[in-house]
Amino acid sequence: MSNTLNISVTPGEGWKSVATEIDGFFTGTSSCEYCIHSSQPADSFIGHRLSSFEPKRFGLDSGESLYVRTTYNSTVVVTEDSIESYLASNDGGESAPNGLYEGRRSITAQSYVEANSKLGTQHEGSTLLSAVPALANNDTIFLTGSLPVALKGRVVSYTGSGVSTFIYEAPAYTGGTPAPYQNASAINPVAGLSQIIVGATISDDGTLVFAPEHLIGNESNQGKGVTGTVVGREKLLKPNTAYLLRLSSLDSQPQDITSLLTWYEGELDLPRP
Repeated sequence: MSNTLNISVTPGEGWKSVATEIDGFFTGTSSCEYCIHSSQPADSFIGHRLSSFEPKRFGLDSGESLYVRTTYNSTVVVTEDSIESYLASNDGGESAPNGLYEGRRSITAQSYVEANSKLGTQHEGSTLLSAVPALANNDTIFLTGSLPVALKGRVVSYTGSGVSTFIYEAPAYTGGTPAPYQNASAINPVAGLSQIIVGATISDDGTLVFAPEHLIGNESNQGKGVTGTVVGREKLLKPNTAYLLRLSSLDSQPQDITSLLTWYEGELDLPRP
């Protein structure tokens, strides 16, 4: 019989001891950090991130403790058990279907975006820019919080000749106003830590970190403009970092531009810590 503890961890407690001198597994939300230490670490100590998807194996020697701290109210589940018993107790007692690892059975899979949406960690924000002046830039600051961000998609539409998109890291800016954004789940949305800041004054673009995308439209009156082009591939952004998202009009006349950004905020499963 496994010994399982559900331990509440709250912000402001600092590093909290949740287990001592046992072997087992533990999980927690991605807002938690953990470390194994012989005494309570200093507040400046940086630990490893926890994940609700993957149990962490630990073995505590005499005098060692498992410490956890969090930025949001969280629950850490500590199970003193073998891996076989742990997995059985957390999947209804069922193991993998016979033949799965030999290619003779299949399992249902889902995309990261689908899983993120179900877990309430997929966020989205959009804007409509009317009559953008000829060859003008529109700049938005994307300020990440304490968790990594995976940009899953940047969908751009425009009515004129074209648009170029850029992402710069660590721009210098002043002012601006936080803009609201939404969540892909209306059932269990998780509050985002990132901020979208509009109307800021940019004094330095920062470093161009990803390849620009140049979207060229049809010049004929019948086919001018492009609707709903997904820009680029998945981009991974550092925690606690400012990014400049720039849309540059390629039209010599005013044009309308729309942009929808969708992203996941949380710990990444690869590379493993």
